[in-house]
Amino acid sequence: MKSAKNFGQFIQKIKQESFDIAFIQPFDYPTAKQFGYYPVAKRGGVLRAITIVRKDSALSGIEELKNKIIAGPPSTAAVTRLVKKALTNQGIDFDNEVTFIYTRSHFSCVRKVVTGKADACMTAMLPVRLSGSLDKNVKILHKPKPFPMPLFVFHERLPKDHAELLKKQILSWGENHPVRKIFKTGSLKPFTIATDEEYDVIHQFGD
Repeated sequence: MKSAKNFGQFIQKIKQESFDIAFIQPFDYPTAKQFGYYPVAKRGGVLRAITIVRKDSALSGIEELKNKIIAGPPSTAAVTRLVKKALTNQGIDFDNEVTFIYTRSHFSCVRKVVTGKADACMTAMLPVRLSGSLDKNVKILHKPKPFPMPLFVFHERLPKDHAELLKKQILSWGENHPVRKIFKTGSLKPFTIATDEEYDVIHQFGD
């Protein structure tokens, strides 16, 4: 079991083909594919990025975020990429026409909005629900189009019989496996088969 000190090092290890198996966010799939990895199983459901504002905010649309302060995870995070694309589609220069605050977690991002330290937060639906802030303290300003979920990828050097066994194990987690207790909480959905074609949509985002 290996990881990396930060996201940059993790991607470098992908490029070095250090892992036999890796769990990656969707935007990293093209890079992983380039270095010998193929899709195996993805988290169930779809990735839903959202932009939230305080419940009493006068903002009514994402196009009004020009020159505003926005909090969120690092620029490489999937939700940031999704909302950044949405802002670009509205003619807003993400690098020059908004002030972006990088936070340690999605929950920190939500707090920035609740405490008035940011006009908006780029995050995902689950952290907002778990924080208990939705409807009470914040409201959803914008929802980009849903996106493929994070996924497991296997390196092509992995023996096929091992790969098939591991794939079956991952796909069975929501059924006859101790891990199913996690899925029963309602926070996560069981893994499903991932295909290369599902992640073609990533190419429209560019670098």
